[in-house]
Amino acid sequence: MLILAYSAFLLFFFPQDAEGIVMSIPMPGHPVTSQEEKSVVDDCNCLHNLVDSNDAVFLLTNTREPMAPNPSEC
Repeated sequence: MLILAYSAFLLFFFPQDAEGIVMSIPMPGHPVTSQEEKSVVDDCNCLHNLVDSNDAVFLLTNTREPMAPNPSEC
């Protein structure tokens, strides 16, 4: 009986392979210094690759500019 319950549990709550990645991508229109340019381009490429290679990507953003629409929501 326990094996059947575990099998049913896995149908809805399957094991997940999750990873946290920290990136810093400024909002459109904000200045990027020459020292930050390579890092920003690398982070944008990383985000692009994550979206292409995963079923789901969860983005957490800061709330410094609550009146501006979040680009991930557009």
